[in-house]
Amino acid sequence: MTKAFILISLAFTILERLIPWRKEQRLLRKGFLSDLIFITFNGYLFSKLFYFSAAATVLVYFSNAMKSMGVWDTLNSAVMREYPVWVQFLALFLVQDFLKWGVHNVLHRVPFLWEFHKVHHSVEIMDWMGNIRYHWMEVLVYNSLLFVPLSFLGFDPHLFFWTGIIEIIVGHCNHSNLNIDLKWLRYFINSPRMHIWHHAADDPAAVNKNFGIVLSVWDWIFKTAYMPAGRAPERLGFDGMQAYPFGFLNQYLFPVSLFWKNRKPIRPTVPAHSV
Repeated sequence: MTKAFILISLAFTILERLIPWRKEQRLLRKGFLSDLIFITFNGYLFSKLFYFSAAATVLVYFSNAMKSMGVWDTLNSAVMREYPVWVQFLALFLVQDFLKWGVHNVLHRVPFLWEFHKVHHSVEIMDWMGNIRYHWMEVLVYNSLLFVPLSFLGFDPHLFFWTGIIEIIVGHCNHSNLNIDLKWLRYFINSPRMHIWHHAADDPAAVNKNFGIVLSVWDWIFKTAYMPAGRAPERLGFDGMQAYPFGFLNQYLFPVSLFWKNRKPIRPTVPAHSV
């Protein structure tokens, strides 16, 4: 996966120079060095040390709990194992993409999770690197909510690699500065012209819209699609961006420091008879 990620990223770096949407946008734009650190940390170090091991740990505890309740065999049906690989791939791709659409929706609507997801929405100048700017907490949420149920269905483990490759390619594309117009395909597949409105900060109608990861069809079905024709947002971000910290370390620590600052102090109970 690491080699594939590097090759895909290099390809988009070149493509953005060849067919840019916003021709005045520079490669070494504001936040470039921070995003390089995000890529190093999220794409390599932390993913190998924590993401998958954390999801596996959640699965172990969950399976043990279900076994103690006597329902593990019912849940762990592995029904997909009986089907051809191409059927498994199609089912995994559709189910996984829909579930990720739902989790992405939750990240925006639950205040606790939104504080972590703000890291991704702190992008002010959009290119493919914005796809990798995110806080580790939201990846833990995705892995915990998706890895556990999908692991019960018996999909060929190798298929997760290929759906992951598709997500990297489309995710890079959605955040890229590429001049791509999908025309009628916009109703099925996400694109830079649609996803940029998900990051818009200057249009109230764009708030909580375009949650699609690979497919845009879920947004059109559930009426969360927003894609004004012939224009793009002038400002990216979210309300309160002026007070939001800049830089990798500050953004990684800020949500934690925020909750620590707003925590309610625990005061010891003093017995009524004490003097």
